[in-house]
Amino acid sequence: MEQDQWKLNGEPIIFGGNKLIDGQHRLSACIESGKSFDAIWIELQSENSFRTLNQGKRRGGSDILSIAGHKNTVSLYSAMCILAKIDESGTLSWQGNGSGSRKDVANHMTESELAKYPHTF
Repeated sequence: MEQDQWKLNGEPIIFGGNKLIDGQHRLSACIESGKSFDAIWIELQSENSFRTLNQGKRRGGSDILSIAGHKNTVSLYSAMCILAKIDESGTLSWQGNGSGSRKDVANHMTESELAKYPHTF
């Protein structure tokens, strides 16, 4: 959000029984960045709806590549993340700072990151 990359994607901010039950990370990012954003707002009567939210598997970068028609997307996404790490730090070596051998690429940046390597994949 701070980098103006937030996109309205249909995921609502949900209140149930006057409590925030989904969207707290987006609202925290809004406050921390000082940036406003468009959102869908839903008010439910009961906070018990919280138990039914986010029951499915979270979509990852390999899912984005699969939807775009790529093959072997788990390996492809991993390789792309390793290249992103090399681009960012110039190395794959672990520096003892908690960073691993790859840099996770945000879902909305996956296809544009892959486009940096047109002849690689």
